[in-house]
Order: sequence, then C-alpha cells, then structure tokens
Amino acid sequence: MPVGPSYLTEVPVEVVENIFSYLHPCEIVQCRILCSALKSIVDTSIELQLRIELGIDGYLLNSSPPIPACEMLALVLERRTRFQQGDHVSKYRLETQFHGQYEISNGFFAYGINPKSPGVFNGIKYFPLTSETCRTDRTRERLEFTDLGIDLTDFSFSVDDDLQVLVEKVNLEARTRTIYFRTISTNEAHPLAGSPQLVLRLEDFNLEEQCYTLLSHDHIGFGFYNWDVVGHECAQIIYNWRTAEHILPYSPVSDALFLSKEWAALLINQSDFVGISLINLKDGCTLQKFRLPFRKPVSSCFFITSTPKRFRPPTKSDPFRCLTQDPKVQILGIVVTPISGNGIEDDIHIVVSAQRLFTKLEQVQTSTSPPEFVEWEDWGPQTTRWFGFSEVSEASFRSISGSRLLGKLTPIRTDEVWQRELLLIFDFNMRAVRRYSSTATSTEDTSFKVFKTYTSDSELLNAGGSGIDVVSSLSCFATATTITAKDYFDFFLEDHAIIGKAHFGYDLFSFYPSTSE
Repeated sequence: MPVGPSYLTEVPVEVVENIFSYLHPCEIVQCRILCSALKSIVDTSIELQLRIELGIDGYLLNSSPPIPACEMLALVLERRTRFQQGDHVSKYRLETQFHGQYEISNGFFAYGINPKSPGVFNGIKYFPLTSETCRTDRTRERLEFTDLGIDLTDFSFSVDDDLQVLVEKVNLEARTRTIYFRTISTNEAHPLAGSPQLVLRLEDFNLEEQCYTLLSHDHIGFGFYNWDVVGHECAQIIYNWRTAEHILPYSPVSDALFLSKEWAALLINQSDFVGISLINLKDGCTLQKFRLPFRKPVSSCFFITSTPKRFRPPTKSDPFRCLTQDPKVQILGIVVTPISGNGIEDDIHIVVSAQRLFTKLEQVQTSTSPPEFVEWEDWGPQTTRWFGFSEVSEASFRSISGSRLLGKLTPIRTDEVWQRELLLIFDFNMRAVRRYSSTATSTEDTSFKVFKTYTSDSELLNAGGSGIDVVSSLSCFATATTITAKDYFDFFLEDHAIIGKAHFGYDLFSFYPSTSE
C-alpha cells in the first residue's frame, strides 16, 4: 500500500517541538531517525535534548522546569556524572541516639525520636531530601514533634496529603492496637480520613508482636510479623484510609508492595505456591499469580522497593521536583532466604522489571484461557536478575528507587588481604545500559566507573542453598560509590540521595548538583 507524503517538516519548527514534547523520550529518538529535517529539529532543541537525557536517567519531565532548559540540562548531566562515578556532592549528618523506626516518602526522610522504652518512641523528625538538604549556607526546613501524645512502635507519612499514620503500641489490657490518622502540620485528626483511627482487636489475629506500615496514595499496608518462629509467620492488611475500607483483609501474606495507585503486589510463601500475586486496589481481586522457581516454602521473603512517587510543584532551589520516575524502567526488589539442607542460609536478591511483568500480565489476560499461575519458565528468566551472596550481600527495605538498586558487597577474604567492603549502585534502565555500552570503548569518555556489567544470561547455581539453579537475563551495570560502607549497618536510596544508618544516627549523601536561586 503506497504511503502518502508527510507534511510534518513543513510545519513551523516551534510547533514540531511542541508536538514532540508530548512524546515519550524513546519516541522522540525514533522520530529523530525518520529524516534529516526531524533529526536537525531534535538535535538543536534544548528542551527535546533535556527530555531524551532524562529518559536515559529513568525520568520524565512532568512539568516545565522552573529554570531555563539549558540550565536544567546541565544539572541533569552533572547529576548523572556523579552517580556514574559514585561520588556524592555533599554530606550532612543527623545525630540521634535512638535507632527506632524510619521512613522515606517522596523526597522526605523521617525517623523516630524521644524513646520511651526499647522499640517505643513518641516523637518524629521530618527532613527534606532536596538540593538544599546538605548545603551548610542555607536554613534547612525541618518539622519535629517531640511529643505526639502516643507511644509508637511504627509510623508512615505523606507530606503531599499532610498525613502521618501513627501505630500505637499494643494495649495489653484491652487487647487492641490503635492506628491514628493525623495531620503532620497540627497532629490533629486528619479531616479527609474515613475514620480518625483504626482499632485492631488482637483476638482477630494470631500475630501481634510487630506491626509495620507502608503508605501510598489512598492505601496503607499493615504487616504483622513474628520473626521468632521458623519460617517467620507473616500476615498483611491493605486499608483505604480515605474510605475506611479493608481492601485486603487479614491474610497470610509475606509482604505487600504498592506498584501504583491502582495495583499492588503480594509476596506469597505457602506450601502450594511461592511467588508474586498482583491485585487490583479497587476491589482487592487477584489479577494474576507469577510463580517463583522454589519447590517449597522459603525461610523468609520481603520486598525492598520504595512506594510510587508523586508530583510536587518544582521551585528554583529544587528544580528536580518537575521530574517523575518513568514507569517503563521501574524495578521491584525481593530478598529471599531459602531453607537450605546444610543449615547455612544465604540471602538471594531478585530484581524484577515492572514493565516486563505487566507486559506478561497483559498477554495472559488477553488469552482465551488464562492460567491460574504463570509458571516460572514462562515469565521469570527474561524478566529478572538474580544476585547471590557473593554479588549482593545486603540490601535494605528502602534500597530501590526507580531503576536503581543500592546494594552492599561483603568483603571477600583472599590469601593476603581483605577486600574493601563496597556500596554499589545497580542501574537496570536499558537506555542507560545501551548508552554505557556505546561509550565503554571510547578513550574520551571517562565519566563511567563501572564495577561490573550484566548484559547476558547468567546462572546462579544452588541459589542460596535452595538446591535449584536459576538462569536470569535482565541487563544492568553496577558502579561503586565512594561511601565507606563499613561505617554503616543500613542504607536507603531515594532518587538523588543515599542515607546511611550508623550508631550515631544517619548520614545523608546528596547527589544533587548545586543550584542557585
């Protein structure tokens, strides 16, 4: 069939630029190779170049930058260089003697203060992870509650909704645990909450010792754990705090993760199924289950991915707020501890491509007879990357942000010396992997300090002592940071910052380039 002429090149350049600005960065690149005229338009447009470079970093431009596009592009490239070299811009210390609960949410870090007894506290300090965070010449925005009037064991928060979810310690006499929905600004009952509090009656549950929370948009997950039992007993509740509805009633689920405002993922660890279950948050119905290759239940498994990001209006001092993470390159992280035959249990770190998982979900749901489970061989090898203990020895609950995983590599004993403990940043964005591959042989480009690349199938033998061999092929590359990993026993990753947890408190390592108003 003959193709008619295209008149796009006859349209004014500024109109073409405006049309292209609505496209995904990959689509802009595809338009660029259609003809020399469009190539010239894309190559000479600073705004289109900004969108393409952001796509390589795993971000989309959600609104116009508050600074000129050329300045924003320079900041984006500087930030990328910092990450590629593993070299943070600045460091700031938050000292605290209490090592209680912490949380990271959409550019803010918060942690418990004012301890009352082991694991119990009644204060929270909030701290913004912005380009101003670690600059000593600026006044830092903080919000601190030294006495919330409640003895807490956990909390979650959303600055965007002015919401803090406070988990009170168990009332042993009444056999209840109360969850409070309050504003951050005033510590009063939140006006938009369907109910100012949720009372959990312990006779309805068989797990009461520990309760952890995860908040995203309208929903909050409550995780109940008993770590002292072999196999680690776990259960989850998903609750809509705006409507006071239980989306997922108390269920024997190992962990829950919010993928978006509409979907959530559950980790199931049962005798007949070990794997991921995707559910619809509107009604709690199961969309599909994806089996992991374990033949029997594992000792423990949990997610290490942060909650979805939300748009916040940018400012000149924090122009990166105009960005949003590209869902096409986002990853999920799972830590699994199998039950080995020799009694030695090693953690396995599994990274899952969210886009490939959703693509498989769409394929299955459009088939004439969708299966109850998608078997591992039909989705897993091409969708995941498995790391044994010798590649990633440790990753924390909030160690994944967008397409990046933050993992610690334990020192390896040689005949002569101990190797240095490393903190690695793994990037699973295929655009970044391809960009690295195209420049890796260039003698002119020295911006990359790559520790290792993973661009082909790899086999993990006897994964974690489980007796199974796993092949995975999801591509990535790892860079080593300049952070002294041995000084910290926990690490968290949030977009442009790394947080190290130590005995004295927390160190914030910012990869934000310096900005000026």
